[in-house]
Amino acid sequence: MYGTIPNPPPRKNGAGRTERENPAGPSPLSLALKIIIAFHAFSVPLWLFGQTFSIWQYDMVASTGLQPPRDVSDNAVVENNRAIAMADSVVLIPLHAMAAVGLLQRQFYGVITAWMAFALSMYWPAIFWMSLIAYQQGGVQHEAPDAESLIVTAVVFVFAAWGSWYLCRSKEMLIWHEKEFS
Repeated sequence: MYGTIPNPPPRKNGAGRTERENPAGPSPLSLALKIIIAFHAFSVPLWLFGQTFSIWQYDMVASTGLQPPRDVSDNAVVENNRAIAMADSVVLIPLHAMAAVGLLQRQFYGVITAWMAFALSMYWPAIFWMSLIAYQQGGVQHEAPDAESLIVTAVVFVFAAWGSWYLCRSKEMLIWHEKEFS
């Protein structure tokens, strides 16, 4: 009919079939993507407890080992940690939550927010390591980190680098991008 817009042809998915030809729905998430989603989902409560809660109950959180104790740290270090906790609560926690939800829903915004959260997940271990060097050189009173802290920060850094690489190289993400932007 004159004046009507015909329906566009069905789009092809990554397997070369049209979306209508796959009655089972989308393919299951890969194991790697499930692990990445779990990382982001698990990060939310950890950051909530370790950072957000330390804004109001610093000494209690420090007693768990997630913050340096007040009695072995310079007061400026403690207040700086509280300020960082405020920023993390406003920025990092929502990024991890959006990444988990977006990836689970197979939305490209999940990939973008995952990259953002991964970048910060690499940045904070680097800050931790560099602060240890700066404290030592500057003679700032602080608690020496235990081996567990160094291992955990290294694992988070390496996982974030791998997760970023995986999301960049994954064909699943390209399909999501094509679906949303074509």
